[in-house]
Amino acid sequence: KALDTDTEEYVRRAAASSLGQIGGEQARSACVKALENDKHEDVRKAAATSLGRIGGEGARSACIKTLETDKDSEVRAAAAACLGKIGGEQDRSACLNILENNGRWEARHGAALALGHLAGEQARSA
Repeated sequence: KALDTDTEEYVRRAAASSLGQIGGEQARSACVKALENDKHEDVRKAAATSLGRIGGEGARSACIKTLETDKDSEVRAAAAACLGKIGGEQDRSACLNILENNGRWEARHGAALALGHLAGEQARSA
């Protein structure tokens, strides 16, 4: 509840981090909402990091959306790292599409970071 309602950024950031340790569907939903809507970049970054721990389809789609739309490079980097942990072939295709077709440099930058993370995870698991 603190992630949704607390007025202090540092409390919301701590709540997002804690949810990554707890896991589960409610934690994932709360982190997705924070990643997409919180006004403070540190909260969005913590939410993306937690989504990398929690995983799941909602986490993947929220991180891809973040790569396309978030203006903060650290938030995009956290979303890219999240995809590197939980992503698969469909994420590689989505990132390539962003890299090749998105007019915003911020989105292309995030997609390039995500591709690097995805390649790194595949290399480690090979």
